[in-house]
Formats: sequence, C-alpha cells, structure tokens
Amino acid sequence: MSVALKIQENSCYEVIDSNDCGILVLKGEHGKKEADELISVLKKSDFNGNLTVFVCRELQSVDNFWIKEMAKYISSQIKDKNVACFVQLNKEIKKMVEKLGLDNLFIAFSDLRSAKVHNGVIGPKAIDVGFVNPIIEATKYVLSIQANTDVEFGRISLKGDPKDRMSGDISGVIAIVCDSFHGNLIISFTETTFLNIMNKMMGTDYKKIDAEIVDGAAELLNIIFGQAKKTLNTTGYRLQHTIPSLVTGKNHSVGNRSSCPVVVLPVKSTSGDFRIEISLEDFT
Repeated sequence: MSVALKIQENSCYEVIDSNDCGILVLKGEHGKKEADELISVLKKSDFNGNLTVFVCRELQSVDNFWIKEMAKYISSQIKDKNVACFVQLNKEIKKMVEKLGLDNLFIAFSDLRSAKVHNGVIGPKAIDVGFVNPIIEATKYVLSIQANTDVEFGRISLKGDPKDRMSGDISGVIAIVCDSFHGNLIISFTETTFLNIMNKMMGTDYKKIDAEIVDGAAELLNIIFGQAKKTLNTTGYRLQHTIPSLVTGKNHSVGNRSSCPVVVLPVKSTSGDFRIEISLEDFT
C-alpha cells in the first residue's frame, strides 16, 4: 500500500498524489492569480490514475475568471479521457457556476470516497487505501509520542469472513461516520500489551487492568483516530465526531455485525503485539 505524497503546498492550495488519484486541497480566496498558478501546477503534475479531485472544504470564494479557467481545464481533461471533480464545494460557488451555465463540468460530491466510487477508482465494497494509510501513520505517531513505543505493521489483509470476531482482553471501538459511508475502527490488546503501553504512558507499574486505567483503550483509540481524522478530513473524507466505546473481559470477542469488507492490521510493537480492524460500508 502506498502512502499519499504531498508534492507542493502554499497558502492557496496543497497538491497530494495518492496511490489512485491526484488530490488538490484548495484554500482561501481564488481569483485570476490563483487560477493561473493552479492551472500551471496541474499541467506539470503527473498523478497516479486518471482522476483529479479538488477538495474545497477550505475554499472561501472564487471569481468568474477562476470558474471559467477551471472549466477550460476540466474540458481538456475530458478530451484526454481524464476526470476532474470537486468535493465539498460550497453553495455560493455552486450558484456562481450554475449562473455561468458550467455546472455540467463542476461535478461535486460530498466526500472523497463518493468521488472515487462514482468514478470507478474503487468499488463500492472496497476498502480505500487512502483511508487506511492515515490510520497506520497516526498509530505509529501516537504510540511513539505518548507511550515511547515503536510500532511495525505486519502484512495487511482483508478478513476472509467479515463477521469473524477477533479476541482480546481489552478493546476500543469507535464508529466511522460520513455522509456516504459508515463503519468501525477497532483496536484490541492482550492484557500484557495494554499494561505495558499504559505504564509507559503514565509512568506507573500496574500489574493488572483496574478501574484507574480501564478507559485507556478507548482513550488511546480516540487519540489515534483524532490524529488520523486531521489528514482524512483535509483530503476530503468529511468524517463526523463520534465517541469511542470500551469492551473488556479476558479473551473476549469483538467484531463487525455487517458483511462489509474488513481490513486487518496486525501490529508488532516494543510494548507487545496488538491488532486493528477497519470496516467501511457505503450507504445505499
């Protein structure tokens, strides 16, 4: 699995080349200067795949010149059998586009996954690599900073039967909620691994899981997912705020009720092994 690569960034845009498409995060106010610069950058870029997505969550305003120049670029992409679309385009800009009669070129989606599924980059039942990688990076970062723990991910795979449940002694579960899809993120520890991580985080020497540290699994998952969401929402996933829950009990089982695909992330760390599962399912 390849990691999205940030190619270029300034105050008005950020260019990211992921494994399956090009992503441009647009920021601030755009006029002639920004349009000229953006088109120049686009012409020089060589993205993976034939889809370019403009993420407009931070785009405050544009003028008519910008809209017309972008329309010319999109038309040229169509001629070259490439596709360009927008994510989180605000209502004011949509009205300007419609007034100019260019709404057939400014195809907009609520989030990045919807854009990818609609344009055939990923299947409606597929796990998006662009969604998984930020969670991997966030796990490494959070455990390194919070618990002085180095993390190495094993071979990532799809679970054979999505309804098979993994076992652990303490697990955190958080819902993944977006306009177009939903799912779960689960992190599950053995008691030994969990105690090692908590003791490093807190500078303590707990010998068993008790009331003082039991919430640590959910709290740790919340920190990891919060870190990942910064990247995911910047690139257009539009994830909503959710609250993690806790599952405890020696060798308990935890898993997904639906038959949607589940990515299994086995993790080895200097504090012990643990496992992460990610499931996503599109709303239909």
